[in-house]
Amino acid sequence: MRLPSPLILATAIVLLALAAGCGGDDDVTTAPDDFAITVDHADGSVPPPFHAEWRLEVDDAQQGILEYTPDYPGPGVPTWRAQFDVAVTAIDDLYAELRRRDLLRDLDAASDAPVGGGIETAAVTADGMTHEIPPFTDDGAPLAPLERQIHVLVPGRVWRDFEERREAYAERRYGESP
Repeated sequence: MRLPSPLILATAIVLLALAAGCGGDDDVTTAPDDFAITVDHADGSVPPPFHAEWRLEVDDAQQGILEYTPDYPGPGVPTWRAQFDVAVTAIDDLYAELRRRDLLRDLDAASDAPVGGGIETAAVTADGMTHEIPPFTDDGAPLAPLERQIHVLVPGRVWRDFEERREAYAERRYGESP
């Protein structure tokens, strides 16, 4: 019986490794087609005009909506809204970081969460599953290290516009800006 050549054996091993998915899917950096995220943010318990709240929604068609309230919500407090396209690279970067930090799973909220600080939560849909990311786990604030990736989903011009409006609102209402 004649044995296959080393080249044929090497090729067969490589093909089997690829078919078996060797290396796992930890290196996946492209968000799945159903990827969507909603992030809710509220600054900590601070006096006006230093408090703001916002909600960012990005759907599976890479469309984003940012709603921004420049104060504690209530009568006479505006909420501004902007719609925009989200860069696919920004979505892929956030998705890769969520995977790297193992946040695409069910997380338990902290049993003893801090009081008074800022809060950020998220609902993330990927691969047919939706996961809630609580503001705090026993390991800390899971979304805090992702602040840059989350903010990049929104065009800089939108953030600048809302911050300028916030300063004008605070000047009118409180006589000072944040």
